[in-house]
Amino acid sequence: MEAVRTFLLAQPGVTEVHDLHVWPLSTQDTALTAHVVRPTSSSDANHFLKNLQHDLVHEFNIGHCTVQIEQDTAVAGHHGCCDAEEVAAATTSGKSL
Repeated sequence: MEAVRTFLLAQPGVTEVHDLHVWPLSTQDTALTAHVVRPTSSSDANHFLKNLQHDLVHEFNIGHCTVQIEQDTAVAGHHGCCDAEEVAAATTSGKSL
């Protein structure tokens, strides 16, 4: 799993990987889900995902992958659902996100 995490972190623009899960679907098929953080200005998401899928098959024999791209304004641990200002506001008001 660490080899896959290292591989994902080495991809263009990736600054963080979390919620990484890899598991067998059968004796020959493997699945992956992950959240990757990339810059907000990235306009090449489809190209990035296509290349990533190709590379995961050839490097790790992972044929079924679901990768969620999060913008780099997301706060770590909040899975891209909110930005730093929302977290700060919720924290000071006692609300949960």
